[in-house]
Amino acid sequence: MFPRTYTPDCSLTANKVSGDVADLFALAKHIFGRFLKIESANSKTLKSRLVPLSERAAETLAELWQNSRRRESDLVFGGSLFKKAFNGACVQAKLKDVHFHDLRHTAITRWLEKGISPALAMKASGHSQMKTFLRYVNQSETSVAEFARAISKAA
Repeated sequence: MFPRTYTPDCSLTANKVSGDVADLFALAKHIFGRFLKIESANSKTLKSRLVPLSERAAETLAELWQNSRRRESDLVFGGSLFKKAFNGACVQAKLKDVHFHDLRHTAITRWLEKGISPALAMKASGHSQMKTFLRYVNQSETSVAEFARAISKAA
């Protein structure tokens, strides 16, 4: 899982399959306050869904829109530029062996740690099968400690 001290705001990015990122995000069309609407044509599963945005992600996207040419066809992320920017950010943060898809695992794990129901997390991440969804849930020291506290209270 992505180290807590270095985790960027991944509520926006991590719940998208990395291949979709390069093809998405016409700002004016898809951002509605604190969530994105992923259209079915842009989704790996061909089903539309709503993806929550953290306050920071919503503010960042609003700022990007204000500083852009304000064309709905413009992308926030674009193909090879995205990969180059992500890899550059990892180098700057002195992170080794971190891949964009790791953020998806981190986001899903953190959502569950924060008490988001698995059903809502599955919807936002685009999973329809529990078996697939559970591959993205990583055990962490925090989750194991919370589990231990819950067992103690139940005993």
